[in-house]
Amino acid sequence: MKVLKILYHPLFFILTLFLGIAIGYRTYEWRHFGQSEPIMLITAIVIMVISMFKDRLFDTATLKNLEEMKRSSNESWETLTGWIKTHLSPTILSLDDNDAVLKQAGDIINTTLKEPSQSNKFIVYVGSGDLLKDPPETDEGNSPLTDYQSALARLKNDGIAISRYISLLDKSDYQRRIPQTRAAYKRWILKQIALLDGNPQYTFYDTPRAPKWGSSRSSIFSYRALLDVIGNGQSGVLVRGDRVAQELLKGSKDLFENAGIKPSVYQAARLKAYLDSLDESPQPRRRTNKG
Repeated sequence: MKVLKILYHPLFFILTLFLGIAIGYRTYEWRHFGQSEPIMLITAIVIMVISMFKDRLFDTATLKNLEEMKRSSNESWETLTGWIKTHLSPTILSLDDNDAVLKQAGDIINTTLKEPSQSNKFIVYVGSGDLLKDPPETDEGNSPLTDYQSALARLKNDGIAISRYISLLDKSDYQRRIPQTRAAYKRWILKQIALLDGNPQYTFYDTPRAPKWGSSRSSIFSYRALLDVIGNGQSGVLVRGDRVAQELLKGSKDLFENAGIKPSVYQAARLKAYLDSLDESPQPRRRTNKG
């Protein structure tokens, strides 16, 4: 094949030149080769056959090369875009669906797990946003959801510090909610109790300046990024950048710590007692007789 490609253009040029001379200059010397018409016919047929081989060998190869160039270009674009999103700072990305939010949440956690400094290994949740479905979906194979679940499991196994700041509902607010909302709130509290029981590195703070349970927005902070989540992950915004993420996290913590009511730590036992108290009926006031 390589020999044909090397000889093709010289041979095609010589035969074309020969045919042109034979047609244009039917001199006496050329007729000494024999009958010029058969020679020209044979030459024309050879040129046609070579042209057919050219279409077969070279055009097909050109199309393949173009497809390969297109594929390589797309791969390079995806690689470059991924590098820019990962390394350039700051980066702001709009996330349009749950899969995109889960993917970025998993990436934030995986980046935290790879931090060289132990002081940079932490995850802070602000608000009640829960990216895991209740009950959790069971996906076979890799998906943004399973990748996020795996990242959370590695956080626990590696002993990474996890904090959550939330404004719990007071009893009167809870009892004003409809039954479906009260049931969802109690399920969420039970999940937090399970996290506190199962992970000694999980810290739960109740603070009035944090988003109240059920708020439409919540956040996930790491040392290098902030993920602002709408609802339970229907959409979101990713802000990636060391300085930006640290300043935003510091601003949130200062807001909580400088409030008149400081953040209150809840252990599992205290959160269980809070859960049990939600459905208790208010005690009637005792009437006193005045003499």
